[in-house]
Amino acid sequence: MELNLLALQDVMLSAMTGNPPLGETMYVLCSEVQRIAPDVVVAAVRLDSDRRMRPIPSPSLPPSYDAALDGMLAGPETGTCGPAMTSGEAVLTRDIREDPNWRMLAHLVEPLGLRACWSHPVKDQSGRVLGSLAFYFRQPGEPGDAHVKLVEACLRLCSLAFELEDTRSSLQRLAYFDALTGLPNRGMLEREAGRILAQTRRAGASVGVLMIDVDHFKRYNDTHGHLAGDKALRLIANCIAGGVPHPGDIAGRYGGEEFCVVLQDADPRESIAVAESIRLTIEEELHAKAPGVKTMLTVSIGVSNSDEHAEDSFEDLIERADRCLYEAKRTGRNRVVGPRLRSEDDPQGQSGATGIHDSREMPGAIELDEIAYLYGEDLAPAMAALTEVLQPDAESLIDEFYAQLSDLKGVGKLIRSLAQTELVHLKWRQTGHLMLSASAGLTAGKHRASSMRAGRIHTLFGMNARDLAHSQELLQAVVSRRVDANTHHVALAVLSRRLSRCLTWKIEASRLVWDNSREVLLRTTELAWSATSHTDLIDKAATILGALDGSVGCSFGRPGIEGIFRFESVSGDRLKAYFADIEATDSTVVMKGAGPQGQGPTGRAWLGGQVERCINFETDQRMGLWREIARRHGIRSSVAIPLCPPDRTPSTVLSLYSELPGGYSSAEQASFIRQLQAVMTFAIARVESGSRTSHALPWSTRQRWAGLIGTSALEMHYQPIRDLRSGRVDRAEALVRLRDGDDTLSPGKFFPCLSREDFVVVYTQGLHQVLSQQNRWLREGLDILVSANLPAEALYDPRYYDITREALRRYGSRPQRLMLEVLETSGTGTTDCERYGLEKFRSLGIKLAEDDLGAGHSSLDRLRALPFDVIKLDRSLIQGVERTPIDVLSSIYQLTNLCHALGKSVVVEGVESVDLIDAVALLGADAVQGYAVARPMPAARFTDWIRLHGAAYQIPDRMYPRGYLAKLAKLLIWESHVQLLFGSAQSRVLEFSDGHTPVLPFRMIDPELQTSLLGAAMNHGIAGAQYHAAREKLIAVLSR
Repeated sequence: MELNLLALQDVMLSAMTGNPPLGETMYVLCSEVQRIAPDVVVAAVRLDSDRRMRPIPSPSLPPSYDAALDGMLAGPETGTCGPAMTSGEAVLTRDIREDPNWRMLAHLVEPLGLRACWSHPVKDQSGRVLGSLAFYFRQPGEPGDAHVKLVEACLRLCSLAFELEDTRSSLQRLAYFDALTGLPNRGMLEREAGRILAQTRRAGASVGVLMIDVDHFKRYNDTHGHLAGDKALRLIANCIAGGVPHPGDIAGRYGGEEFCVVLQDADPRESIAVAESIRLTIEEELHAKAPGVKTMLTVSIGVSNSDEHAEDSFEDLIERADRCLYEAKRTGRNRVVGPRLRSEDDPQGQSGATGIHDSREMPGAIELDEIAYLYGEDLAPAMAALTEVLQPDAESLIDEFYAQLSDLKGVGKLIRSLAQTELVHLKWRQTGHLMLSASAGLTAGKHRASSMRAGRIHTLFGMNARDLAHSQELLQAVVSRRVDANTHHVALAVLSRRLSRCLTWKIEASRLVWDNSREVLLRTTELAWSATSHTDLIDKAATILGALDGSVGCSFGRPGIEGIFRFESVSGDRLKAYFADIEATDSTVVMKGAGPQGQGPTGRAWLGGQVERCINFETDQRMGLWREIARRHGIRSSVAIPLCPPDRTPSTVLSLYSELPGGYSSAEQASFIRQLQAVMTFAIARVESGSRTSHALPWSTRQRWAGLIGTSALEMHYQPIRDLRSGRVDRAEALVRLRDGDDTLSPGKFFPCLSREDFVVVYTQGLHQVLSQQNRWLREGLDILVSANLPAEALYDPRYYDITREALRRYGSRPQRLMLEVLETSGTGTTDCERYGLEKFRSLGIKLAEDDLGAGHSSLDRLRALPFDVIKLDRSLIQGVERTPIDVLSSIYQLTNLCHALGKSVVVEGVESVDLIDAVALLGADAVQGYAVARPMPAARFTDWIRLHGAAYQIPDRMYPRGYLAKLAKLLIWESHVQLLFGSAQSRVLEFSDGHTPVLPFRMIDPELQTSLLGAAMNHGIAGAQYHAAREKLIAVLSR
């Protein structure tokens, strides 16, 4: 079940990475759960803002069921999901036929064979109910333990999926709709206008564009206040939205007090008529709903059409409409100015009663063509005059702006977290951006570059599209209050449009930031399935996450055996320098307790199991221990993410460090963090399942050891392997060691620090040392077969084969004197790819060995199918020889016979006594390796040792074994023969004639004791209790 749950989690996270609609994600979940638990039908319901149920299509429920449920108010008599969402608690219906809540709906599910239902509310982090998840059963009753575990896993994933849908919808709305009026914003207008233009151009029709500006809005705002101003804008927006004549038309807020309408299939006459209708409606509505306002607020409208300019872009139409709007303002406001109407369209040419004018007949209209839209020399005098007014007052203006911004929810908290020096710097940058936006010499290129930079910074800081839009409105309002609109009305209008364009670019920059985040999440999800070890996972994940926009770097860490938290993997040059500095101080470690070392985000995440943040290193009082070092390396905030299932102690903590304050705390950033946490929790669980977890090491130690790879610090030691036929040592296993100062490290210590690429280096350097040493031994008269370890990954990575072939060629080595040992692990199975990989190495003439049989997951099929010459029995088989010697020896005997039957020779590892060597020799093994022969040693010492001890072993006398283990080995051999005689009828293959009995096993042991053993075997079989009792007596005598 655990593996199924992990697989379910990964499938869901992979599905959510692309940010698809909720329906697609939940369809995947329902399908996967029904695959895991075929007795269950799964369905989900979303709760809308009116608390009505919106079923999400399920793979096993028909559309008719969804249609019947859709729109029902959640509550009693709405099955099990309605009560669950209403109460916020799980609800179980043991029998649908008997539950009154199903009275109105039972007829829908009974034909489907569904008799019971168990529904859970899906909640967000605040506890708000978002929907429900239902398990339907085909029999009345209660769910089992497996269903409970499955529901727990599903609810976490559902919460994430529902929250992502909310975030996606919110982001989409923020990106394309104005927060104040609810109308499409400039970005949506531009996108939809492009579609409308393309569509009408194919049809040969005309597009009309209306630019609408509220007259005297600044004065109204100053007189009545911002709340009244906002109310007036919403009323005007409703009038405009209600004034568009066709469903395909679009009306939106262009920025500030400007609105835009795009009319499809509208000629100039129709466009002007719609504009005049909107103008009149606004005038009437403001008079009716806001008495006394009529004399102050009106609208001016400029109109353009594409009928004479078939290839015009939306910006071209906006520019012409803007010129007409300018003329409407210049000639008295509260009027519509549009293109010249043909005589057949309007015989009078113009209608003063309606306020419609021909812009080409207006005094001064010819000069409109000389006015640039947002940039250009014609605007320079007006913008220069505005700049002169703003410059002396800019600091005070920005102070007022930030005072209002600090009162906003969300972004206000971030601003209040800034240190005074940071706030001063931020205001200075904002002043520069405002003055640039108002400058006479501004170009589109400079404007876009500055806006994109600001948008990126604001997004990384934690501002979303709503914050960006609201802050722009506040800035425009502050500017409007401080500048005389009558004197600078042209410049203020241009500045307003420039700031609107700036907002569009900022939102574009925000999208780029989130595109980067989605790409990082996708790459992390792919890594979660491909990582081969804990080290491989955290090193590669650190590199991937270090590519997050705005990231200083990323770290992974976990507690060591001494209870101190260790940072194991770090990415980013600045973050590496930061850790190097803190490790040189007393603030090196994170530890349990109330001390300062436990109060940073990482310490709190480790101890509490919750995501923890530092919004700003400068102002967070708990960060005093690291503040100066962080400042030196440009680290401003961080978030620590515990990687563990809920309610469990974190095994690893992932931390992200940012170059900006904020601590990844916005709603969108928090959603990204939750997805990342889920992916990496799954990844950690996957790489650690079925493998021994390595101890945590300090990052600096890991870096130092990894840096020694590829240097002369890596050296090969050699452990003799004694042949049990000849008694001689004519082969050895090469074992890698790493010298770190005066210490010599075994693989168990430094291998966990290595990446996949490091292992390629280790193999290459080790193999070159082995072949070079073999040649030296040959020159000294020693012909030693050497075995070296080959990583399991080598069977799938062609580099290892190429390295081996090239090394044999370079050293002129005889391939038959090299053996490669392939480690038996759960990750290797009997696959065509593995068989092909082994055959490639074997084609070089190399011998192959299966290493550590008994420590992993080998099957008989693997031993039979793969081309191994030698099988090495793992030392773990030997470890219990003192407690249960007969069982250990029996295992060795059976495995040895099996391997011999398959044509493989056998080496027993981990042998630590001469008595065990004798026993293994009697049991038929071909060779032994272990401390009883010799410990691993450098090549020079091996040469001396083999000259002294290479032929020192004497083969044991099979008739008179000396040691206790050797005697037990002889007993096992004797029993195997007796089994053939006195076993069950099915296993008996030999019969003795009357008067003949088997030879007793021991000549020097009491014959009567042995005779009773034989009698028990003959009369009761060797599996009987009588035989085992006689056997125990004999073993007791042998042990003396």
